Amino acid sequence: MYGLAIATMLVAVMLWFSSYNTVMTSDKFIYLFGKVSPALSLTLSISLRLVPRFRHQLAQIVQAQKVIGMDYTAGSLWHRIKCIVRILSILITWALDNAIDTADSMKARGYGIKKRSVFSLFVFERRDGVVLAIILVLFLTNLAAGFIGATTFYFYPTFSALNWDIGSILFYSSYLLLLSIPLIIEIREAFKWRSLKSTM
Repeated sequence: MYGLAIATMLVAVMLWFSSYNTVMTSDKFIYLFGKVSPALSLTLSISLRLVPRFRHQLAQIVQAQKVIGMDYTAGSLWHRIKCIVRILSILITWALDNAIDTADSMKARGYGIKKRSVFSLFVFERRDGVVLAIILVLFLTNLAAGFIGATTFYFYPTFSALNWDIGSILFYSSYLLLLSIPLIIEIREAFKWRSLKSTM
């Protein structure tokens, strides 16, 4: 049970980061932290985009080099070293050129000018406030349950007894509801899209 719990935790962490990478795009990140610290939000946004773009560009460079006979996986050791150096040189040149384009684009858009307007596709609506309030209430409830030990369960080295009193059941239900919020939102949005498509 201990090994199963650790394995489940590792898989959950990987799913969390995968979901975060899919959901939290750079424009959302800038929207959240742009007013608090514009420089920090921009730096983090560029940093988060850097690795995927580098991987994509590296794959393109490698494929292009293979077409002209510069395959780093075949040939003599000297040929492979030469191919790798050539690929790295092209990648660094692309990165520097891309940095210049980014700087010119930021300057053209007025970055650093005081009292500049900010465009955003996102608006904090009433439903967002309601969902945030529900999440905070459920989180604080489960935090309190953890502090008083109402939801404590040991499975290593021995199993402890589960509490099935009214308070513990309510705490279990609140935790289940907290974990189900993303699923509820996804199902709600899917039904909305389906009804919208049927009316079109």
